[in-house]
Amino acid sequence: MKKFSILALFFLLFISCQNEQAVIEKFDARIEKIKKEIIPDKALDVFNADLKKENNAWVLNGESTVQKAKEAVVALSDSLLGTGAYTNNFQILPLAGLGDSTFGIVTVSVAHLKRRASHSSEMVDQAIMGRTLKLLKKVGGWYLAQTDYGYIGYVHGKQIVRTTAAKVKEWENSPRVLVTALAGRVFTRKSEDSTPVCDVVINANLKKIKSAKKWTEVSLPNGQVGFIQNNLIKDFDGQFDKSLAGIIKSAKSMLGLPYLWGGNSSKGNDCSGFTQTVFKAHGIDLPRDARQIAEIGEKIIPDETFSNIKPGDLLFFGEGERVTHVGISLGGDEFIHQAGKVHISSLNPEKDNYNAYRKKYFKHIRRVVE
Repeated sequence: MKKFSILALFFLLFISCQNEQAVIEKFDARIEKIKKEIIPDKALDVFNADLKKENNAWVLNGESTVQKAKEAVVALSDSLLGTGAYTNNFQILPLAGLGDSTFGIVTVSVAHLKRRASHSSEMVDQAIMGRTLKLLKKVGGWYLAQTDYGYIGYVHGKQIVRTTAAKVKEWENSPRVLVTALAGRVFTRKSEDSTPVCDVVINANLKKIKSAKKWTEVSLPNGQVGFIQNNLIKDFDGQFDKSLAGIIKSAKSMLGLPYLWGGNSSKGNDCSGFTQTVFKAHGIDLPRDARQIAEIGEKIIPDETFSNIKPGDLLFFGEGERVTHVGISLGGDEFIHQAGKVHISSLNPEKDNYNAYRKKYFKHIRRVVE
């Protein structure tokens, strides 16, 4: 009888484990569908969910930047387990622990956004001095942050000044200057022989204090004060040269710049980072990735010789349905792009700079500037 009871107990435990595993498998399968339906681009939103048994009780863990995703996960858990039959630890970002200081302003020339909260982790993007990041949560010395164009990554706390929405508005409404040179420095005095305060790159913005003949006194987002030469900056007044000639001039100024995965600055960039940086310098905001940029603007069908393609048009490349590369047209069959380094290629087999690989995987063209 005792032996039978033990066997029965093992059988019941086996059935229970089987049922638990079936619940988890159903949960995981549905979570994948929720991701595809509600979070189509994982680079732009956070979403993870996990259902498991802890100390003989069901626990739901997870987080998201999308309220609709939380609602879908909770509804799924209710349907599988019953309302109130589990501990709900699913959280919406930003986390409440950040209080009202849910923004960061970049205080270094180029802040690196990482895939994980680690210096050794893969870089997924960069943010330029003076740009605002939305902070989602804190992990050690790092913050999970979101750029103004939606990209998400971890930034180290030493590369930003954490602040409130009111302080961000104050920063953005202050008189500022925009760096127009590929690189430069802010100095402690009006002399290149003085001690540098920091370096700057194109598209960085600084608070303007006072201008003189050759130098402008500026303040960094963290309050440090210094001087920058006037030939490296312009007033951040909302006025930009959006001419095609100006865009191409900026693109060509980066010829020879090395490739950097996740790079989005004039220190190094990838193909979409190069394109975004060039257009940003002319007051035109583009999405971060080639696949995202490929969804905007007017689609242009090139003729046989590309004679109807204008400078500034964007060329896209990839295999199948995937867009994996972008370049900026110089007009006709030539384009400038980042691959190894910024260089000029052609889709014309008769030219010396013909790129057979890009010709093979050419997809389409978009016009974002008339």
